[in-house]
Amino acid sequence: MVIHTTNGYGYSTFQNRLLSNRYIKNTSEGSFCDTNTSSQAYQDEQTVQEVVSRWGVYISLAEGLPLLFSSLLFSFLSDSIGRKPFLFLGAIGVLTRQFLMILTMVFEWNIYLFAPFALIDGICGGWVIEIAISMAIFADISSAGKSRYFLIAVLSFVFGIGFSLGTFVSGYIVGYEFQWLCRVAVLCSQS
Repeated sequence: MVIHTTNGYGYSTFQNRLLSNRYIKNTSEGSFCDTNTSSQAYQDEQTVQEVVSRWGVYISLAEGLPLLFSSLLFSFLSDSIGRKPFLFLGAIGVLTRQFLMILTMVFEWNIYLFAPFALIDGICGGWVIEIAISMAIFADISSAGKSRYFLIAVLSFVFGIGFSLGTFVSGYIVGYEFQWLCRVAVLCSQS
């Protein structure tokens, strides 16, 4: 869910920043099959997409690299220290990132602040540690066999439905210009 918000907001911000003095036609009446690739509008679109793609890579690296180490470390430590502290740490990281992203969007702070926010989420373990600890809790409370497999399948199903429903609902809300509600929904869906 975060990646959709990050890319959408990043695209809008970089488009406004790079093409601030040009008229941007945003309609769905034309076909992309007969796009004039030599037009200035097409070249501008390609430039914006290139900048947003590069920026997205930096955001992904800021979250992903620390996430590799923190998720392995926290999963290992949760066996000896307990599951709850790391479950809360992952949730706190996700909530902190979401809250700071919302503040950045509302107050139109520098978009490059998304990278340190992603770094915070990655250091705390983020969604990866949430899923790993949830699976470990289900394995702890169930006996080996069919009941464990069933509980893990149900957990996977619930995660899938939650991610799909969150993406659908946020897209629907954004389509109706309820940006404040979308920001709150993104924050809630990640917790």
